[in-house]
Order: sequence, then structure tokens, then C-alpha cells
Amino acid sequence: MIRAAQVISVFFTLIVAFFLWVLMGTPSVANINKCITTKTYKVSLCDSNPQYARLSQISPQLKHMIVIAEDASFYSHSGFDKDELKKSISTNLNAKKLARGGSTITQQLAKNVFLPFNKSIIRKLREALLTIQLEKILSKNQILEKYLNVIEFGPHIYGVQSAAKYYFNKSPSELNLLESAFLVFLVPNPKSYAQSFRNKKLTPYAKYRILDLCYRMYRFNKITFAQYEEAKALVNDFPWTDLTTTQQDALNGIAPDSEVPTLTEVPSEDKPDTDESVEPVEPPEEVENDSPDGEVHENPITTDLPPESNEPTTTEEPFEQ
Repeated sequence: MIRAAQVISVFFTLIVAFFLWVLMGTPSVANINKCITTKTYKVSLCDSNPQYARLSQISPQLKHMIVIAEDASFYSHSGFDKDELKKSISTNLNAKKLARGGSTITQQLAKNVFLPFNKSIIRKLREALLTIQLEKILSKNQILEKYLNVIEFGPHIYGVQSAAKYYFNKSPSELNLLESAFLVFLVPNPKSYAQSFRNKKLTPYAKYRILDLCYRMYRFNKITFAQYEEAKALVNDFPWTDLTTTQQDALNGIAPDSEVPTLTEVPSEDKPDTDESVEPVEPPEEVENDSPDGEVHENPITTDLPPESNEPTTTEEPFEQ
């Protein structure tokens, strides 16, 4: 009996010591509202950085779309999405691989800013501690703003300001529906998915994901039925504007054309037509994954749509204007 008690005592002591070690090795988030540089990619999160975009300087369509795609319950949870986590665990166990991620936007911000790029139990524990701290000291809009300025959109392209300039020669506030969808599509696997831009042609997988995002924007009452139909009509005209001049194009002396076809802009408060019969985009045969590296990445955009009827779903308007 004494020996058993000693074993339990030692085991408990080791557990406590382990969690104290994890806690002591977790970075502080105290300086998150000051000028800081991210741990891995050395991205500067600072208002004085010309590549930093305030939330009010980002297209509302992009803001809505990134939340819908990456963390639909972002404005209602306290840092962790329990339902999504359960689904991810179940999916990954059944697939016997990482087929679905469960990280919220706050968790992604925590690991992108403060933690090294590796996968381990220790890093996940520290990520959880950082997530709790971030939710305590930042508002949801502050979290979203910093997230949009730190995530990767392609090789060496970090933050929405750099991405909008590189892919479409625009500021983030000027992005239209399809351009916003393309950038959000890149997020789960930016290096691989950027092949569509390099080839100046969307893969079937990219087209499906982009239209799926537009459809979900309609179902969440963020665009009209007409906007969704227009996106379907224009998606094959990638990159959707003759004015697009990338940084590489500029180096090669390619000048922009004068005419710029754009998507119709409709105020976000307009109601979609609910009399129309709307069907989600059918996936192509290779929808599973046409990434050249063949890897499965966290937070894939799913085709799960919240309502089962044709009635659009409304969500709060949380963004600063």
C-alpha cells in the first residue's frame, strides 16, 4: 500500500512538473498590442509597417469569407470550437491521418505569432495557453485584424496587404468577391494552391473551392443571389481583371491594360433573393486534393453548409467600418 502511494505521488509530481515546464516555456502575449515580430517568419505586426492593414482597410467580403471558411463560430466561442474539435478528432481517427484541422482563428494567431513551426503535443499545449491569454486581452476584431496581417498567402507572402498587391495589384479594400475567395482559398495550403496563379488558370479543385466559398457567402446572407450567379459566370476568366500586374510582372516590364472588368458591388445589407432555386457547386472528380505535394493540411475548406433549406442564414455584422 505504501509503495503504491509512493508511485502515485511520484507520478503526480511528474505531471505537475511537466505542466509547470510547459507553462514556463510559453511566451508572454503582453506585447501583442505593441510592435512585435512573429517567431518563425519574422513578420512585423506594427501600425508603422507599410504592409500592415487595419481591419477597416480590408474588404468586408474578405473579412466575412475568412471567418466563414476558417472559423464560423469565431464571434461566439472563447478561443476553442468544441464542436469542430470533436468533428476533427472523429474524422482524423477514421481517416487515420490529419484530414481535418480544428484550430480556431485565435489558435492560428497564437501559433503563427509566438510559436516555432513544428507539430508536437508540447506546442499544442502552449498554443492553448496562448489562446486563452489572447482572448482575455484582445477583442475579436483585434484578433481578426492581426490574423489577417500574419497568415501566409503564398511563398514569402504574409498578410492581406502583401497578398492583395501581389496577386491583384490592389489594396485590401479594393478586393472583389472572386478575388477575396481566391485569397481565402489559398490559406489552408498557400504554397501549393498558388499554382493556379503561377499558371494563370484555376485547377478544377481551385474553381470548386472558390465557388463553394461564394455559395456559402450567399447562404450566410453576405451576398445576393445575383452576385453568386455572377461569380459562377466569371470564375473561368481568372484572374478576373486585365489590370492585374504582379510584382514579378512589373520586373518583366509588363504594363497593365486600361480596361478593368469588375464584379458588381452590392451593399452587404441587401437581402439575397430567396425565390430562386440555388444549388451548391458540384465538385469536380479530383476535388479530394490536387495539391502537388499530396499532403493533407489543417483547416481545409469543407462543403458543410449550415442550413438544410434554401433560406439564407444570417450572422451578426461584427466588423468595424
